[in-house]
Amino acid sequence: MKLSKWLLLITLSQLLLSCANPALLLKPPQVTLADLRLQSITLFEQRYTVGLRFQNPNAITLPIRGMQFTLYVNHAELAHGVNRDEMTLPAYGEKVVNIDVVSNLSSLIEQISVLSKNNTARIQYKVVGNVSIAGFSENLPFEYTGEFSQLK
Repeated sequence: MKLSKWLLLITLSQLLLSCANPALLLKPPQVTLADLRLQSITLFEQRYTVGLRFQNPNAITLPIRGMQFTLYVNHAELAHGVNRDEMTLPAYGEKVVNIDVVSNLSSLIEQISVLSKNNTARIQYKVVGNVSIAGFSENLPFEYTGEFSQLK
């Protein structure tokens, strides 16, 4: 009799935990850098358009209602951005989203310094952030590291 009570208690607690936060069952989207275009340079800030490719590894559609992210290049922060445009990421599908981001003069100077000292033809980048999913209280984090060749 005691064993059946324990099994019932364990089963009920697992059921309650899974119902309490369904976002824990979702895999975060895979986010890669698809494009980076300089829009404007002023003394105090630089504006870029960053193309991020979102891939949904889940069997359900993700109704994304917003996101925030930071772009690092060669281990230093280059820019950060937010987007509150809603999008629907289909199950096992992908979309490229263009987001305006901003950096400051010190970030740009640091990147120029690192690139001028960099003897390799590879540039490393990392995209770190999270997306807000409609109907869920928790955000889904994402992080991706990649590299590309320097233009010479």
